[in-house]
Amino acid sequence: MARGRYPSDAFDIEKIAHHNRLLVVIGGPGAGKSTLLRRLAYGLLQDGHLVLRISLRTVALRMRKGDSFDESIVATALDGFAEKDIQPFSLLSSCDYLLADGLDEAGEDRLTIIESLQKWTSSRPALKVVLTTRPIGYNPSWFADWRHYEILPLKQENVNEFVSTIFGLLYPDDANLAKEKYYAFRTEIEKSKIASIAVRNPQLLGFLLSLFDHGQDLDGNRYQLFEKIIDDMREQTRLDKEFTAKVEKSLAKHVIEHLGSLLTHAPTLSENEIEQVIGAALSRQLDVPLLKSKNKVVEALKFWEERGLIERLTIGSVTIFIFIHTAFQEFLAAKYLEHLPDKELNEWLLESYSVPIYRETILLLGATKRLSLVAKTLLRMEDINDPVSTTITLIMGLFAEAESIPTNLFDDTVNHLLVRLTSDIPTIVDETVSALIPIAEIAPELIGPIALSLSNQSNVWTIEAACTLGLIAGDQFVNQETLLSIYLINDEFSGVPNATSFMYKRRDHIQKLIIEGGNYLFKHNPSKLKELAFARYDENFHVSIETLFGFEALLKKILSADEMSKLTKWNWNLNLPGLDKENFDKIYREKWQLVLNGILAALPAYDEHEKIKPDKYFRALSCICSILDIGETPATDFPLLLKAGISDELVEVIRGAILVSQVAPPQLRADTEKLLFLISDKSVDFFEILSAIELKMDVEASWSLVKGHTLDRQRLLQAMRHPAWFVCRFAAMLLFEYKDEPDVKLGMVDILSSASGYSVHIIAQIAQEIWGNQAGNIILERLEANNTDDCAPLVEALGRVSEIPEFFIDRAVVVLRSAMASKEVDFVKAAVSAIEKLNLLDVFETDMRDRYEWWLLKGPQDPEISGVIPENAAKYIFECLNLHHYLDVSDIKEAVNSKRRDVQEPAIRALCVLCMESEEFFKSVLHEIENGTLSIRVIDELEKSHVLFCVLHIDDFLQLLETKNLKVKTKLVQMLGNNAFKGELVERELRTLLESTEIELRVNALRSIRKLSAR
Repeated sequence: MARGRYPSDAFDIEKIAHHNRLLVVIGGPGAGKSTLLRRLAYGLLQDGHLVLRISLRTVALRMRKGDSFDESIVATALDGFAEKDIQPFSLLSSCDYLLADGLDEAGEDRLTIIESLQKWTSSRPALKVVLTTRPIGYNPSWFADWRHYEILPLKQENVNEFVSTIFGLLYPDDANLAKEKYYAFRTEIEKSKIASIAVRNPQLLGFLLSLFDHGQDLDGNRYQLFEKIIDDMREQTRLDKEFTAKVEKSLAKHVIEHLGSLLTHAPTLSENEIEQVIGAALSRQLDVPLLKSKNKVVEALKFWEERGLIERLTIGSVTIFIFIHTAFQEFLAAKYLEHLPDKELNEWLLESYSVPIYRETILLLGATKRLSLVAKTLLRMEDINDPVSTTITLIMGLFAEAESIPTNLFDDTVNHLLVRLTSDIPTIVDETVSALIPIAEIAPELIGPIALSLSNQSNVWTIEAACTLGLIAGDQFVNQETLLSIYLINDEFSGVPNATSFMYKRRDHIQKLIIEGGNYLFKHNPSKLKELAFARYDENFHVSIETLFGFEALLKKILSADEMSKLTKWNWNLNLPGLDKENFDKIYREKWQLVLNGILAALPAYDEHEKIKPDKYFRALSCICSILDIGETPATDFPLLLKAGISDELVEVIRGAILVSQVAPPQLRADTEKLLFLISDKSVDFFEILSAIELKMDVEASWSLVKGHTLDRQRLLQAMRHPAWFVCRFAAMLLFEYKDEPDVKLGMVDILSSASGYSVHIIAQIAQEIWGNQAGNIILERLEANNTDDCAPLVEALGRVSEIPEFFIDRAVVVLRSAMASKEVDFVKAAVSAIEKLNLLDVFETDMRDRYEWWLLKGPQDPEISGVIPENAAKYIFECLNLHHYLDVSDIKEAVNSKRRDVQEPAIRALCVLCMESEEFFKSVLHEIENGTLSIRVIDELEKSHVLFCVLHIDDFLQLLETKNLKVKTKLVQMLGNNAFKGELVERELRTLLESTEIELRVNALRSIRKLSAR
């Protein structure tokens, strides 16, 4: 998974689902979106969460039949459950996660689903939602407040691991055969360039494995792979199941192709309607009575249902059919279209070519004998002078699917390609390059000459495109002089020299330019590559993590270790005293040796003769590491942990972890000793060793065991002062089970009176549970006697005290006033929270306003030299004062125009609320934005949070397009790409801006028109 702006920076779905409430996961056909949600659902259920997993295609079908959105969700989520005691609609109020699969499969009902989903989530602020969709036809502005992530293609190492695992499962009793199959499969894949690309798609990889295991060859393109897998399903037999449907296989093939085409057009057709439509067509073709042909259709549908290609879905009294995966439906629709007469196919193309749901079906036609007809029909639809048209990229997609591309057919497209590759709008060039890259890989002789001819253009983005395509097509198509002139100048986002004022879609081909260009120079001019790396590779050269690592590997071939260290990107350190890159690995190993020896010391005696089954994944050790949270140990703790050594306190904490995680001591000892042995081998990559341990896994702790066994409470209290986070934290968790014991209560008081660091932070969180109504007094005594720099959590904890006597308030006011006057952000933030919860705002109004002004005007403003933006407490004070109406309009505008972005954000939201309350005020705000006296980010917030208000005032926004303020004009153009503003007037204004002399306006106008035209 990856964020849209940095697609090569990968994340696990579990992590992002935990930390974000609303997610959109984008992936192409067969990328694994549904599988991803199944895996996520399983993990969440194991953690005790209530999860609803639904298909939005099924929800849309149910809503078409008259069900409400709520009814559709419940019915879809519970489909297949026989439990009668479930109260369906109670699930909607109590569920933790909604996993919604396949927005793209909702077809024409997408906008209805989107609107319903937005309302549903806004009324359930605690609910977390993960939505999946294909990228084609999806508009990110539909979910502006959601986080967007992309499913990355499988890397070669992922493919190898997956294939090895599958063959291991297929042949569990014959490891040699499994290994033999694994290498034979890899050999077959390497023979076919198309297959080697296909395996990066999880779905196609699964198909290839199935075909290979059934003895079929893996040659062919995507279309041929689908055809083979359908044929494989048609011919299959099973020992555990008897197939009852009796139908000629050729007839079964015809019916399923017709069904694919029908359901692409009309997904809600009932079983009876399908039998009627296909039966009537079959009756005409075979010249048989309608009743007989319908019976044949019934048998054919049963034939494919038994083989698992289609499924029945009952909605009320109506039964419909759905394919097990949309990709099969799209392929079979293409098969059906392949056999249509020319006239009918032309008519279908004219009607459907611009509709997103038909895109994959059209692309698959590129692999059929109808390629020429389809390409020529689409080419007639392409207006060579219309920058908005994307038909040429669709044609290139057709070519990429083809087994071979007729030269004369490709020649017909060359003029269109040249116009787009030399466009003065970078986005158009980028789209064209992305469409041509697959063709350059399979037909370099067609693309190479075009690339070479464009290498002397003036537009830098055209030159980048030419170099990228040339590098992919082959060294003979690269103009080395041109490549050297632009290599490493621009990053993956700008694409325009010195144009830092705007960004557009991430330019995927620049990654290829950097890596492939480096490989080319490494072969032909390594000294120049070395020179460029030193001259241009600095902090201003921003690339994705994947490109960074690729470029690092390339440079290591020509640079010495000393030279590598001089490059900015690798001249880093961990900001720890005496801990640099060279000795980091050493200290990390020592830390793990210490922990592992501590585990051995904590283990009870164990019978050496007891048989232990080896576990290559260190299962028992993983449990201990996870429950102790060792993987989250701050790097700053490493030296402190090593200095403390194997103390009695550390051993006692580990004993408690072993106890509550209920691992088998023999297995834990075996895992620990094995890892210690591996660590001692200095020639082994230590981080590779650690990858075998799951530092984050699901462990169900049994805390009730704590009191039933003897743990030394005094040692655990001493462990609360330990310098390592995981030791201190887990000691507190164990002691919490003894919170009612007098010695623990007194011991915690003693710790709080003098301790610092982690223990203060932890005790602040549990003070109320330990000391009850005495917690406030105990916390105040510490703050009054010893208010150290790490006491902010204690200040905040004052606001959580349940019983507040008068004497407590008087003392608290003194402490809070001191905290509010602090120049430490944590103290001020904690004081604001406590003041609000204790209802002391009237008492502190003057103090808070004075401190707000100080932080806003005199507190940290711009980034430091290091690039780090220091924290500023103004945001927290502003939010509190504004929420309780202590600020006026001038205060809010001052905050909007402050240098601090974190202060601007709540201020902008507050200003937008005022705009909603007064039309006159709204117009004055627009005037101030145009004059540059108010931030243009106000427009962003209005569009994001108050889109209906913006629609009602669209004339005011369009009038503002006459401004000479380029930044404001560009922002308005971006805003008009929101589907809510769709209309002839808006599109006409945007098309006018395509002729602008300003590149920013042209780029953004094009993008907005594309968004509005998405169907």
